[in-house]
This record gives sequence, structure tokens and C-alpha cells, in this order.
Amino acid sequence: MTDQTTQSRIPEFASREEEATFWDAHDTTDFEAEFRPVRVRFAKNLSEGITIRFDAETLSQLRRLASEN
Repeated sequence: MTDQTTQSRIPEFASREEEATFWDAHDTTDFEAEFRPVRVRFAKNLSEGITIRFDAETLSQLRRLASEN
């Protein structure tokens, strides 16, 4: 585990794209000593689903817009 005075070999990233490019070129097993466990909690029923019907053209446009963002 990395102590507070040791600089990480994992750089700070300006964007998710930059981070993805880094991890595409590096193996996470080379950095295992720097990883720390995190505590994660998941809440149940954060929202409810709804069903909305759209015509095929509108649905296609919405899916295209969603994939762009």
C-alpha cells in the first residue's frame, strides 16, 4: 500500500477519456500496491421506472442523442 509521502505512479487525469487512454496502455496489476479498498453502500429503490411509448423515429432520435452524451 502506498504511504502518504510516496508519490503515486498513477497520474491525475484531466478527463475520463485521458484516464481510459492510460488504462488501455497499462495493466492494473502493475499498480496493485497503490490500490486501497473502498467502502461502498448501495441504496435500494432510488427511483421508480416508467414506461413511455414513442413512435419509431422519435425513439431512434432519442437513442442517438443519448449515445452521444
